[in-house]
Amino acid sequence: MNKLRDKIEKIRKNLPENFSLELDNNPGLYYNDRKNGLQRICNPIAVTAIKRKADGTAYGKEITFWSVDKKEYTCYIIQKTLLDINATLNELVDIGLNIPKATLKSNLLYYLSETYPAERVFEVDKIGWANSDFDTYIYPVVASNELESETNEKLVLSPDLKKCGFGIKGSLKQWQDNICRYCENNENLTTGLCIGLSSPILRPLDLNGAIYNFVGRSSTGKTTAGYVTASLGGNHEFVKTWRLTSNGLEGIAEQHNDSLLVLDELSQVSGKDSGNNAYMIVNGSGKVRSDKNGNPKNIKTWRLNVISTGEICMAEKINEGGERVKGGQTVRAIDIYAEIENGYGIFNDLHSFSGGSELSNWLKRQTNLYYGVPMYEYTKEIAKGDNIEKLKDIYTIQREKLYSDFSLRNADGQVQRVADLFAGHITAGIFASSDYLGILTHNTVGIEENVTKVFSKWLANRGTVKSQEEEQIISHVRGFLDMHQNRFKTIIPGVHGVGEARSYNNLLGLKITENEKETYYIFPKAFEEEICNGFDKKLTKQILKRKGILEIDQDGSNRKCPFDGFKGKRMVKLVLKNS
Repeated sequence: MNKLRDKIEKIRKNLPENFSLELDNNPGLYYNDRKNGLQRICNPIAVTAIKRKADGTAYGKEITFWSVDKKEYTCYIIQKTLLDINATLNELVDIGLNIPKATLKSNLLYYLSETYPAERVFEVDKIGWANSDFDTYIYPVVASNELESETNEKLVLSPDLKKCGFGIKGSLKQWQDNICRYCENNENLTTGLCIGLSSPILRPLDLNGAIYNFVGRSSTGKTTAGYVTASLGGNHEFVKTWRLTSNGLEGIAEQHNDSLLVLDELSQVSGKDSGNNAYMIVNGSGKVRSDKNGNPKNIKTWRLNVISTGEICMAEKINEGGERVKGGQTVRAIDIYAEIENGYGIFNDLHSFSGGSELSNWLKRQTNLYYGVPMYEYTKEIAKGDNIEKLKDIYTIQREKLYSDFSLRNADGQVQRVADLFAGHITAGIFASSDYLGILTHNTVGIEENVTKVFSKWLANRGTVKSQEEEQIISHVRGFLDMHQNRFKTIIPGVHGVGEARSYNNLLGLKITENEKETYYIFPKAFEEEICNGFDKKLTKQILKRKGILEIDQDGSNRKCPFDGFKGKRMVKLVLKNS
């Protein structure tokens, strides 16, 4: 009862009139009734603080009491519950308060309602950066007495945050010796760690998060890579499954705000949901929902990186659902083909182990023994002094280096966006390296080399630094026209109105071949409903116009067809040079 005694001594002067607390002889809360004298209501119970949530709602009281099994309990009861004596007693009795006499229940409610201690508590229901100055990072396993708010309120963590998988076990040295050192010279493991450590600096660097899908055959070690990255913040329970509803994924994403999320086995989600979930995660907000009165509820928001594992790439998964992969999806969900050519599954260096499975099994065991300290120490350090400014300086240098080494200055914005993200990963790794904070065992050179290798492979697999959507659209249009030649009436140059003497089913328009180019006049409805099917119509027209394929009038109208039978009719004019 020493803790309770200390709390009670602080609030004695704030007790309502006629109430007293006794901790020595027959401990309890007492009420001095003029008629019946001093009456014991229940075990010692004290209102120790006024509590509120971050948005200024759910004002309530922190209540500490001595339970029936003589243990100290602390709970929060919101203000509106204190309006109802039965609701208040139900909450307290359920967690161990002895039941007061029926005639004294109202006295207990009055006591709880009218006690106003000086201490104020600010309940944090979201981890991550507490403000835009980036000087306070809320970590879900930090002790409450290590947190401070700008208004001198004591910060406490919402009970929900304690369920999101973060935890700490072992020391940083044990994590380094048993896990991190085996990641050196292993590009996938190193990159995974750097992706995880870059999550807390996405916001300060003004970057959005992404999903990094490590692709590989079964039993190659990709799940182990997920466990290794997860060990930054927790044990194997930190790793979630893709088999979640969108609502469930929203909740988990918000619980991991400004941090890392690991999702195992992409195969467990449907193709359609994988694309939708990728957009939702990277866009950083959930659906707008209404309460019972039709008013919008608070939207769940977050910013984070996601490590995913799977045997197929995200594009194939989206195609399974009958969806067409858009270029924007490939930079929100970045496929990392993890198997190393002439390597050992996902590993480059076995570090004296006899095979990839032996190293994988070792890391699986160790990641359940030592975890959580690296991310805790890292987030504590980056919030100190001018460390955010130092990170920004490193990021500027690394971004410039990637743009220069891979000639990305004129690359498509999608490629530049991924390069920016990888510059962030390198930045985080360098700052955590043995040359700076000493959280990772890698040195700066090792970080740069390993993460850059993975970016280089991603760029090679992509096949171009140009817009994938642009190339997809142009390829699709050419392919459609080639496949449907029998639906175009061929016009012979110089002989207007004369074509092939045959009938056409579902005529799309006219085709003229001359001077090593093909010109098409296509009915607008057919162009939008068939040729543009699966693509954004406006974007398709913009790309075709920019490439000189679509010709329109100065006012943006379709061109008038000059040929008899369709003369003067506005049609979509496409001009393709024969390659």
